[in-house]
Amino acid sequence: MISITENEGNARLTAALPQTMITIIGIEKILPRLEDLALFLPMLAVMGTGQPLTCYNSLYGGPRQPGEADGPEEFHVVMLDNQRTTLLADAEQRDVLGCIRCGACLNVCPIFCNVGGHSYGTVYGGPIGSVITPHLRGLQDWKHLSYASSLCGACSETCPVRIDLHHHLLQNRRNASHAKPIMWQKLAFHLFAALANHPWLWSLTTKLGRLGQRFHGLIKGSAVDPAQAWTKTRELPPIARQSFHDWWKGRG
Repeated sequence: MISITENEGNARLTAALPQTMITIIGIEKILPRLEDLALFLPMLAVMGTGQPLTCYNSLYGGPRQPGEADGPEEFHVVMLDNQRTTLLADAEQRDVLGCIRCGACLNVCPIFCNVGGHSYGTVYGGPIGSVITPHLRGLQDWKHLSYASSLCGACSETCPVRIDLHHHLLQNRRNASHAKPIMWQKLAFHLFAALANHPWLWSLTTKLGRLGQRFHGLIKGSAVDPAQAWTKTRELPPIARQSFHDWWKGRG
């Protein structure tokens, strides 16, 4: 039995018209009993959009039977592994396979609330996407996703199936650095520590950054743009004209 949950009705339409229906599911998307849907369907709707129940919940049990008006003539189910068994063998992070795709972590994340779910080159967005994509598509190629986090823990707190997301983000960072440490990243963090520990240096850098931001507007998108990898799909956040510290000092 295949359960499809949606709000638009498109899946129900496309499942009724084709002569051959092919369903692709991850191997972790299997419930032991049909009765378990009574728990998971309301949980998915409430945590994802605040609805009591998603608008369309369809069950497909096989091809069209004699006397039925619609449905496919053939029904094929493809079970997709794609590194999931490897992740299942990882006792430290296997609980991420329990994700029900509700999107609650995406909705509360201070990073993804501002930049959107598709800003980092993968359709599996949000904190759970940042955790699981490096496992499915390669840690070294996608480790940057695990750094797109403030580690505030809001994602772990809101997760209805209690996935320890913000700790998994840290574990991905650790595993990536152990596998292939990058010297420029270490240097960048040392420079940031020096700035953060010297207020006068931080203030000077901020003022220089405001000037650099004006200059960047002239070369943005060109071959000499140092932030080209970022700006080709996103905007650089503007530096405030006045810092909170300066504003507070100006109030006497």
